[in-house]
Amino acid sequence: MGDILLLGAGRGGYSAGGGGGGGGAVTYTVSSSADDGHFRNPNENQNFPSTFSWKVSYSTATTALSKRFQDDDGGSYLYQKAYFRFQNVDIAQGTTIQSAFFKPVYSSGSGHSTNTMRIVGTDVDNVAAPSASSDGNVSLHTSAIVDWVNPPTHSTNYQTSPDIKTVIQEIVDRSGWSAGNAIMIQTFYNSHPDATRTARTYDDTSGGSAGDYAAQLVITT
Repeated sequence: MGDILLLGAGRGGYSAGGGGGGGGAVTYTVSSSADDGHFRNPNENQNFPSTFSWKVSYSTATTALSKRFQDDDGGSYLYQKAYFRFQNVDIAQGTTIQSAFFKPVYSSGSGHSTNTMRIVGTDVDNVAAPSASSDGNVSLHTSAIVDWVNPPTHSTNYQTSPDIKTVIQEIVDRSGWSAGNAIMIQTFYNSHPDATRTARTYDDTSGGSAGDYAAQLVITT
């Protein structure tokens, strides 16, 4: 997919920092083309779309967009919602999450300094890579939401979100969650006009190779 990023281990895997089996920080990285990109609503919609009109971007995109922008008629809004899927999350069901941080490389952005991006998870036991419009349904969002005010941009530097441990905790507390399952993070704007963040993705090879700027998820247990 397009640009998305998270700091962390080599492609497709994870790296542990700090302690061993007793916990510590582990970094998971988007590891394949199908695991990042964005949903978009091709239809003009004044309100943030819920269960209809989401479409999945092509898996070879080089950017993952979180975007809300007003159409030329000055009334309707179009939306894009970025997603980042992290495979093989080695956390047992019910484990207490001490902290969790989403780390993308935002190569560009626009909007007022007070614009707030929303971060949620996909509330599914073992989320698959998106393949259908229904995968973007708001009904699949975690109830936990973390707001990120005016995320910084830089062509190569990773940015660190506020702590999203409540989002990750909600997923690993699911009765069907098992160690080794996948977690997907979604980011979007739903209330600010003309707000955009462009994340570098696994497929963005500008200045490097595939995966060099893929998003990361750093979890401490």
